[in-house]
Amino acid sequence: MAEVIKKITVPDSLLVELDWETGGYLIRYRIVSESKNINSHWSPTYVIPVADFADVEGQFYESVSDTDMEKYIITVVWDDVFNRPAYDIFVSYRGNDPDDAFAYDSDMFHYHGTSKTHNYSFVQRDNVVSNRIIVQPASNKKLIKPSFIIYDSDNPIDTGS
Repeated sequence: MAEVIKKITVPDSLLVELDWETGGYLIRYRIVSESKNINSHWSPTYVIPVADFADVEGQFYESVSDTDMEKYIITVVWDDVFNRPAYDIFVSYRGNDPDDAFAYDSDMFHYHGTSKTHNYSFVQRDNVVSNRIIVQPASNKKLIKPSFIIYDSDNPIDTGS
């Protein structure tokens, strides 16, 4: 039987989250026979480097969802020429209640969620007067890594609450 070598290319959209330690994608593979009854051991793990984490353009929007409750919906929209498969969103809050440490310290960021698109929305917390948002490609650790940051609102978004 003649050996047939098949070359497979994995598109970027199918890559999983970045490895937080190496800053690249971790991959490994195994070979499976066409009949699928024989397969190899897993290969060693390889690190695939990624392009530089260039800053991207972004906009923030806020809207009042219910004037009686005075709840704000914060939306961040960004553009990314690399079209990464997912993004982690981190938010810091500046509140008017010093007893609520979670909503008072504007330098303390919290992982808020992951988006597979170039936008993310959330409802404003109570007693918060401003937000600051950081966007970075999704990684296996939900922590901010300065070299991963592609968007930082820099100036907190004032919601006037």
